Amino acid sequence: MGRDGRIIPKNISGFAHSEISAIMVNCCKSKHNPAFAGSRVERIVQGGKPARFLQVLNCILNYLLIMKTTNFLKLPAIVLLLAVGACSKSNNGSTVDASISTDDAANIMANSVSSGSGGMAGASVDVTANAQLTFNANPGCGGTKTYSFNRQSPQGASVTYSYSFNYTYTLNCVNNVPDNVSGNATSTGSYDGPSLTSTDSGTLTFNVGGLAQSSTAYSVNGEYKRTGSFTQKTGNMRKGSSNVDITVTSLSIPKGGSTIASGSATFTLSGTSNNGSFSFNGTITFTGNNQANLVVNGTAYVVNLVNGNCTRS
Repeated sequence: MGRDGRIIPKNISGFAHSEISAIMVNCCKSKHNPAFAGSRVERIVQGGKPARFLQVLNCILNYLLIMKTTNFLKLPAIVLLLAVGACSKSNNGSTVDASISTDDAANIMANSVSSGSGGMAGASVDVTANAQLTFNANPGCGGTKTYSFNRQSPQGASVTYSYSFNYTYTLNCVNNVPDNVSGNATSTGSYDGPSLTSTDSGTLTFNVGGLAQSSTAYSVNGEYKRTGSFTQKTGNMRKGSSNVDITVTSLSIPKGGSTIASGSATFTLSGTSNNGSFSFNGTITFTGNNQANLVVNGTAYVVNLVNGNCTRS
């Protein structure tokens, strides 16, 4: 087994395991092979994945040609195997996803949580407002209330969105005294931002506490799921579908406010693009001031919860 966990046959067309391992390690460590520098091929495809493939291939060929053997019939049997499978990391050391990058995943998650794209942050604020209305109306223990409304971006906005929401709320009592409100919601809509467009449908289950007049902030727990299609407008311009599942814990939303003051969430993101399937997971920490810290597969970002802008921290 190689250092990166790949299983390597003990002998491929006459090359010993130690020889193959040496080739893989040295070629993958090398970010720049002198034999490749300045070539016409490098100039044509410099900076992309084809350049990295050809660089590794060239490196392997050079190693093979100087090894203590003259049996060049060995070359075809292992050259492509090593060139394709030798390196599993990008130049910055992070694992390369075959379908979308970690930055792409972060943009999808930012879109899923920002209020400007009909995401979880905006939905959470709406949930608390309607939960308070339900609590005040007091439909009786176990009684329900329903609400429906549309949310659209202002005319002329650079980020446009249009979403429809349907909520059902249930008043829960403790010892026959109204205490909290639980419920569920559905949403459908679309979003068009600087780096991503999407069409989505979502579901939300939730529980809201802190509804008594003496409380100064709402407490929200629940799960938000969003499924849809996306098209990238920057980078690799990929298209695909995504499934987002966010579990929120102890979101604190001050009464009279419209932002999340604190709280946390965990998430999973999976789907397919025109380049394969993908899967990510991570955490979201809400820090107030319409911002959140997002971690995707170990890479940290800061998200603007209003417009969905996402930058590495």
